[in-house]
Amino acid sequence: MAIGTIIRFIFGQGLSNSLSTPLNNQLMVDLAPLSTFGYTLEIASLALLSFSLWRKMKLFSLTVAILLFATFASILPIYTSIVFPLTLVLIFMSSIVMFQGLYVSAKKRITSSLLAPIYSSVILLYFVSLSLFLNLSLPIISYVIVYGIMVFSFLAYSITYTVKPSPSFKRYLISYVAGGIAFASMIPFYILVSTNRFMEIIMENVIPYMTGFVLYNPYLLPLAIIFSAIALFSIISLAIKGNPYAALGFFMIITSAFMATVGFGLLLLIVSPAVGSALITYNEIKEKNAQILLDQSEEE
Repeated sequence: MAIGTIIRFIFGQGLSNSLSTPLNNQLMVDLAPLSTFGYTLEIASLALLSFSLWRKMKLFSLTVAILLFATFASILPIYTSIVFPLTLVLIFMSSIVMFQGLYVSAKKRITSSLLAPIYSSVILLYFVSLSLFLNLSLPIISYVIVYGIMVFSFLAYSITYTVKPSPSFKRYLISYVAGGIAFASMIPFYILVSTNRFMEIIMENVIPYMTGFVLYNPYLLPLAIIFSAIALFSIISLAIKGNPYAALGFFMIITSAFMATVGFGLLLLIVSPAVGSALITYNEIKEKNAQILLDQSEEE
């Protein structure tokens, strides 16, 4: 699933959506079909994941089952008449899955409540998507600020997250050093955009295609890059610290939720934030069960 998500983001939301920009070249055209592979791999992984977790996460598995039905129903002539009801159902069920996951996670680890602003932001973005379908007017939202709220919420979660049994100091050190390297890798991009007006104009077109959030104020672009660097730091450090599930889950959330601003385009992107929350919840359940088994073995 991690491979499929990364390929989907790079080639599906990145290269494929950037072909209409001045950056268009033959290499991008040749690589764009890889997006189909990424989407297919991600959906196949979702099917396997929901099947393996259906006893523990029935609502999540049902949501994925509806997504799979919608995927195969797209070949039917009546698909255009049922796509909006399917969208409503998936948005409703994905919202429930996220807050159910938050409730379960917060019961097992109080610091999981730090994820509440992330899920609330996703719900807000769902409303933005529905407003496009229903031709409703909403107040102008600074998506960069919403992005920043999500990023700092996850940063707080990743810093306060502790693994049981606690990893060694060396592992903690490696996780933060690796996160720092990931953060530093974004600095050249920040300098390039903030000092080169031509590249800034290009990125103002490319980034909305890739991520979905619209830059109402183009001068917020450097700030968006800083937020992305912080997100990368949090994801890498948390994965190495011992929670790759939450790291992948947050990556799935931030690379799909903002596509609401263009109506998502694919139903998979509606469900991806719910999948991300399910991965975070699954890790909490897995750790709790492992702790119970450890306590039982110690008593014996």
